[in-house]
Amino acid sequence: MRWRSRLTLGPLAGLQLATLVLTVGAGAWFTCWAIFFTRSVGLSATEFGGGVTVAGVFALVVGSPLGYLADRIGTREVLVCLGLIQGLATLCYLLVSEFWGFLAVSVVAVTTQR
Repeated sequence: MRWRSRLTLGPLAGLQLATLVLTVGAGAWFTCWAIFFTRSVGLSATEFGGGVTVAGVFALVVGSPLGYLADRIGTREVLVCLGLIQGLATLCYLLVSEFWGFLAVSVVAVTTQR
């Protein structure tokens, strides 16, 4: 009698694995992000937390108009544009040296991510 081990994962296994990878990556990114800005740039924990909170609230408010824009000119076009802007904003984090610069870049980066 031959024994074969088969792992049956079901139709959602790929989605679950992708969600796991993205979640672990996001957790690592946010941890490194906080350490970098509080230790290397010199922001206080209050400044960092306040800046991220303002960026998150702004992203929530702008999400609906961006969805409307995607409905009008196309989802793919808006997604590509937002991806390019997010990449540039992420690179701009290297140029941040004070709170207001951090806030401006965070608003753009978080909005385009969401």
